[in-house]
Amino acid sequence: FNEADIVFTGETAEESRLEGWEFLLGGGALYNNLNYEYFSTQGQNLHTYLGCLSTFMHKFDFLGVTPDTSFLLPSSRLSSGVHVRGLAQQGRTYAAYFHHGTVEKVTHYLLTPGQWREDLQLKIPQGSYSLQWVLPCNCTILSSGLV
Repeated sequence: FNEADIVFTGETAEESRLEGWEFLLGGGALYNNLNYEYFSTQGQNLHTYLGCLSTFMHKFDFLGVTPDTSFLLPSSRLSSGVHVRGLAQQGRTYAAYFHHGTVEKVTHYLLTPGQWREDLQLKIPQGSYSLQWVLPCNCTILSSGLV
């Protein structure tokens, strides 16, 4: 995926953030958003968003995970229109990204603003896990605990 080869379409830093999280948590190997957006007036926000994504990815052994959302049971109650990407190393590490957005003309994402609630049911091997719900725009931990 070479996002530098895409013609600048005026996407916002928030839409680039969505694209980066979706790509990496969908199994992508590298995302740097070196298109014109990176140097735009919104560039500082984008730098913050990509820094948060980097921090998140480096908190676990991302080299050992594969694209996988099977750890989310179908009985999970997800809001209408949600897109889910996930990574897993069975029995060890699980990460999921939820967003509300659409692809616009195959060139960029359009963010769908709103407040959403996802009620998750997990299918993971018995054990002790640390759980964190992270806000992707600034890495604020909204909720954490042990399960």
